[in-house]
Amino acid sequence: MSVYWLMFLTSALLALSPINSNAFKLLRIYLFISVFITFTLIIGFRHEVGGDWGAYLNYYIVSTYSSIGEIPLIFSDIGYGIVNWFSAQINGDIYLVNTICGAIFMAGLIIFSKQQPLPWLALTVAVPYMVIVVAMGYTRQSVAIGFELMALSSLIKSDMKKAVFFVILGTLFHKTAIILLPLILLSEYLIRHKKSILSIVLVALVFTLGLMFLYERIEGLFSVYIVRKVASSEGGLIRIIMNAIPALIILVFSKKLSNNRNERILFNLLSIISLLSIPLVFSFSTAVDRMALYLTPVQIYAFSRIHRLFPDNIQKIIAILTIMFYYGIVLFVWLNFAIHSPFWIPYKFYPLVE
Repeated sequence: MSVYWLMFLTSALLALSPINSNAFKLLRIYLFISVFITFTLIIGFRHEVGGDWGAYLNYYIVSTYSSIGEIPLIFSDIGYGIVNWFSAQINGDIYLVNTICGAIFMAGLIIFSKQQPLPWLALTVAVPYMVIVVAMGYTRQSVAIGFELMALSSLIKSDMKKAVFFVILGTLFHKTAIILLPLILLSEYLIRHKKSILSIVLVALVFTLGLMFLYERIEGLFSVYIVRKVASSEGGLIRIIMNAIPALIILVFSKKLSNNRNERILFNLLSIISLLSIPLVFSFSTAVDRMALYLTPVQIYAFSRIHRLFPDNIQKIIAILTIMFYYGIVLFVWLNFAIHSPFWIPYKFYPLVE
């Protein structure tokens, strides 16, 4: 458990340090590289950590007996299958698979965090759930989210081709990432054509309903999450609400949070979809919960900018400390009270295992 707290406190202390000034630009680069390497190794060399550890280990074992041509037949997510096959060829074991996946996730997270006004605070927000729970538990989807963060960063810079490219890469690791493609296209349309907030709401409503239909069809082919509802996702509503709070902040204070029109439209759309997810979670708990993972960037975006809502420096500091305290509570509650947290505790690092 101490490893998880060290990850959180490292990013939090860096957010409060004076290195955020321009005088420490080179030092910040080295620190970002150091955090990227350290977090990637913690994610990659975890041993028997995460609720799906056994399933992912079986994937790797199967890949050791497979040829590259058999990967599309064995793995529904070809990108993840290729990573497993590559690791098997050089005897990298499941740890190399997880390290490659962790590196992609962390690259996306850091690229996106560096676009925020307070990058280390953005990373602090991401650690309790996105890094610890998702990257160390939902390996395939964490890679898809890493590519999503790269896609969002590209879209903010008006680089549509890169955004679509990253989304396509994401679908190779988790098929549900395909739902991001219409989101990217809708965002680009709204960015290019001036639309009222009502238009965005209507687009988001149609998009969300379409996503649920699409998600049900995609996931229904490979699991019993929706059809039989065997794997009902405990805590789904809580995670949806965690997205809804920053979503409301974004919608109410959009212009104060950013003067970049692309950002405002993109995150207004994500925020509306986050709010529309609330009633759907009662009928499709696991589907909405997993889909909501693609909406978690609203937390990073809103809370790494919340200081902009306050004119006084003291108020800004209090706002930043409040966000850190909030996510510290999130981490504490999850580690101590979440139903599935025992799959993450204790953290074991390979090869330092018995």
